[in-house]
Amino acid sequence: MLARLQDLDRLRDLTEPYITDSRANVQENALPHMPEAERAEAEEIIARTGALVDPPRSRSCSKSCSA
Repeated sequence: MLARLQDLDRLRDLTEPYITDSRANVQENALPHMPEAERAEAEEIIARTGALVDPPRSRSCSKSCSA
């Protein structure tokens, strides 16, 4: 669990400087703008942790909202 949290923290550190829209998908928003080595590391972390790359749904979304 700690290793996964560390991976997610590292993923945030890698992608944060390249995010232009905080509501957008990380893979569509940040990864294309990253240098190749950082992008490769971020993609590896996403694959390894199964990190959610889509933004979370709004808390106001009811049970009938689609994923």
